[in-house]
Amino acid sequence: MNEIVKDILEFYEVTPSAYLNCSACGNVKEAKLQKAPEKLPKSTMPWVLFYKDLYILPSFDCCDKKQYPTHIRLKADGHGKINPLIDEMLFSEEQLYKIGTIKVPVISDELLSYPITRSYEEQIVIQKQLAQQTRLLARKQEEFYKHCYSYFSIHFDEIIQEMDGEEILDVLDAVMNTSYGIHLKSLKAPVKVNKKDKKTYLNWVKKQIRQIAEKHDDQGKQMIFYLIVKYFVEWELIQGIYYLRWNVGKYQKMIGKTLLLYMVMQFPLTKHFSYLREEALYKLIPKKKTTQKRHEVMNIVQNDLKKANQKIEKMQQTIERQRETILLLESKLETIESKNSQLNKELQLKEEQPNLITQTKKIKGLKGIIESLRYELQTLRDEVQDKKEDGQVTTASERKLQKDSTSCHHSSHYSGLKEVKGLDATVLDDKTVGIFGDVQIQTEQIEPYKCTVLNANSAQTVEGISVMNKSDVLVVLTQHISHACMWAIKDYASDNRIPVIFSRHTNTMIILDQVSQTLVKEKAEEND
Repeated sequence: MNEIVKDILEFYEVTPSAYLNCSACGNVKEAKLQKAPEKLPKSTMPWVLFYKDLYILPSFDCCDKKQYPTHIRLKADGHGKINPLIDEMLFSEEQLYKIGTIKVPVISDELLSYPITRSYEEQIVIQKQLAQQTRLLARKQEEFYKHCYSYFSIHFDEIIQEMDGEEILDVLDAVMNTSYGIHLKSLKAPVKVNKKDKKTYLNWVKKQIRQIAEKHDDQGKQMIFYLIVKYFVEWELIQGIYYLRWNVGKYQKMIGKTLLLYMVMQFPLTKHFSYLREEALYKLIPKKKTTQKRHEVMNIVQNDLKKANQKIEKMQQTIERQRETILLLESKLETIESKNSQLNKELQLKEEQPNLITQTKKIKGLKGIIESLRYELQTLRDEVQDKKEDGQVTTASERKLQKDSTSCHHSSHYSGLKEVKGLDATVLDDKTVGIFGDVQIQTEQIEPYKCTVLNANSAQTVEGISVMNKSDVLVVLTQHISHACMWAIKDYASDNRIPVIFSRHTNTMIILDQVSQTLVKEKAEEND
């Protein structure tokens, strides 16, 4: 709390002022306080401790004698608009800080009339010990709050039940100004008329606080913990070290004995200030008990504290393991969700373009049919041209001779076609060509092609299925195969990415030439 007040004073550029109410003449003297030099020379004494800082205590000449101030006030005149809550807490006219008390002690080697004073040597020792205590608290404070919160969570219901009515109302007011409790403003609370109604109202308040903790789980409890525990730690435990006293009696009524005992036992103190803990425990244990009984009670409290800390430690280890597991699962879930999102996008694209894929397959099939038809058309044109050149053949023998001549011409024609159109026999090397339909020549090896030729009359027989499975290229003789069988072969080829060629020929050599030409052309298109 000292740090909070110091920040407020520095923000508003407020300097404390000392006042003297002269008992003889009634005059009021005022003087602004100046901070004592950093090295604290004796020549600047006496000093006064005010919110963690030492100030030079001024003196006044009044009624022919030297007099020292009686109280300190904070004035914020002319420093802009101040929050009403801060104004009431620190700057109201009724807010006086009496000099020479536990909270505003005087440091002097002179015999002054103040009730609470310290000598120069005492203050120097205290300053050194405070520096050590500050360093210890900086190292241990986070761990202290962590243990306190675990204890607070475990004993939440018991702590809320023990809390004083006014304190719990202050907590409720603070909660109602947050997002967790703003809805409480619209709720109809029980009417307070007599003591019985007041008790009913307090029970209602405690119920609302429990519900907030349950609804918001860890976040709700942390907020309530901050309002109750941190308030006590800042205002009493830390601030009390500078006053050399812990006023635990006041806070026992406010926050209850269960939580108070735990915090007093757990708060990190240097050896020099350990007496504060002993004095606090002495006050918290009933005075009716003998010294021996008190020691027994303290031992019981310490044993209970040890057990509670062990339980808290186990819970924290469990929580850490669960947190690590959750982080690992969240990481895996994020990866899976990312992959799922990508797959959904790909699926959506495929669903948007099903017709395009089907049409592409059909176009490729039709291109094969068109190529075979063009090939056959060219052959027929060549035959017609040859017939025109050789004349009309009327006798059967002449027709046979003409047929043999045409066959020879075909052979030489395709040989020339290979040279002209660049037919490459090597594209079928070590490949298996499956031909569906009746062919004139059925052989396994046909020169110059180094490939295996398989033949079947249907794709729906065991033999036909075997041919399809063994083939690298499929050929469909369109004049000898049903449409159903033709489309079955085409679908199989598409699913297995196998080239399929449609042909109207029955000569194996011509078919292989056509296959070779088609594969060479497709390969050239892929390279382009």
